[in-house]
Amino acid sequence: MRRTKQPLIIAWPRSTACCRRRHGGILVEALIASISIGMAAILGVSMLVTVGGNRRTAERLSLATEELNNQLERLTAKPWAELTPELAQQAQLSSFATAGLPNAELKIRLDEVDKPRPGKRLVGELRWQDRGNSWRPPLRLTSWVFAPREVP
Repeated sequence: MRRTKQPLIIAWPRSTACCRRRHGGILVEALIASISIGMAAILGVSMLVTVGGNRRTAERLSLATEELNNQLERLTAKPWAELTPELAQQAQLSSFATAGLPNAELKIRLDEVDKPRPGKRLVGELRWQDRGNSWRPPLRLTSWVFAPREVP
């Protein structure tokens, strides 16, 4: 009879400590994964809310800038003699700006200047309420209109 070389396989009995350590491992991993996913979801939602608020604020600022620029441009297009402080105070917001800027207030002031040559300075202020009903700092634009030069 011929003997072949076969590896000797010895089966060790499992210890009870090894088995106890492995029980519930999947449960702990699942708990950690669900907590991580929950935190990511909370951070994602809060980021979306913040980005949405910033976008809305930027849109309102852009709308206010365009509206104030349009108001000053309308006034500077008037003839020199017709441009008076009363006319500047009568300026009204457009319906589009009234709808887009909550509780908006427009003030335009006309000041007479003498130097470097006779002119009129228009200072426009527009403010509105933002999130939380807090007033935004007013947006200010200034425009100058000078008297026509006399032709010799």
